[in-house]
Amino acid sequence: MVVVGIGIRANTSLFEGQLLMEKGGIKVNGQMQTSDSSVYAVGDVAAFPIKLFDDNVGEVIHYGDFTSNSPRFGAYWVSKGQITGAFLEGGDRDDYEALSVVVWRKTKVSDMSELERQGLAFAIQESKKDVPDSGVTLGEKPTFVWYATAGVVAAVSISAFGYWYGRKRRRW
Repeated sequence: MVVVGIGIRANTSLFEGQLLMEKGGIKVNGQMQTSDSSVYAVGDVAAFPIKLFDDNVGEVIHYGDFTSNSPRFGAYWVSKGQITGAFLEGGDRDDYEALSVVVWRKTKVSDMSELERQGLAFAIQESKKDVPDSGVTLGEKPTFVWYATAGVVAAVSISAFGYWYGRKRRRW
């Protein structure tokens, strides 16, 4: 049986007492299995552990408009006063880029209620701020440009060596 739910809030009451619940959802493992190994839960009904590169850990701050014809809502994860993860539903490319910047920078948050009030506007505002490159720069280019260039040079060198070695072996 497949149960499909479409709506704003996941209704898990059908499964209460039958499956383990956590944080308003059906508790699942990394393979989306519930406490009954023959039952899987995905999407909004699932409460699953997300821990990838320290993402989505910490206190969750929800924001947005759930009531309009085109809802736009999301969440920030804040740990030790820094944004460690973000989610957005209904945004555009610029919105998602702003969120990725504040997560990548681990932007500091001093007032959680203000973050909740500002919502996406916080990320948009913070992403426009100039932040000096924390890495070492070589000349005028940021460090990551030099690393990328070195990676391309290494890849081309390995490819050239492989081509040369392959031709040489055919002659033997």
